[in-house]
Amino acid sequence: MALLAHLAGGSVALIAGPFQLWSGPAELRLSLHRWVGRVYVIAVLVGGSAAFYLSAYTQGFAKQLSLQALGVVWWATTWMAYRAIRSGRELQHSRWATRSYAVTFSFVIFRLGAELGVLRLLGSEPVAAGIWLSWMIPLLMTEVTRRFSLSPFVRNR
Repeated sequence: MALLAHLAGGSVALIAGPFQLWSGPAELRLSLHRWVGRVYVIAVLVGGSAAFYLSAYTQGFAKQLSLQALGVVWWATTWMAYRAIRSGRELQHSRWATRSYAVTFSFVIFRLGAELGVLRLLGSEPVAAGIWLSWMIPLLMTEVTRRFSLSPFVRNR
């Protein structure tokens, strides 16, 4: 049941994320954005809760710790986006929402790395290292893109 909740929550968050990050006409989609945002936050809470539960049954302390760190970062970035918009800080909300989705996308990055054979290059704890890298690299790329973009639009987001 926990695995199903984790897969469902993560899948809903993965699907909802692009709708949230799309920068179309705000006046046409504000209500939809709010509702999809609520669904996204609930999906992260469900997926993250199930992930914490599942991590307790994972073999190896390094894997458990890496999964729990991923869960904390997933919840924290989503919480920061939620708090920012509830406080009326739209720019900060946009930045934290982008970070949250980068972390949500970590599963895709991990699977892609595993399929490409990257895990065998990661030492004695390849799964744990792969999990860490799967959320750290997208977050780093998000920050570098935002901070060093030539486009003022991207830089301000």
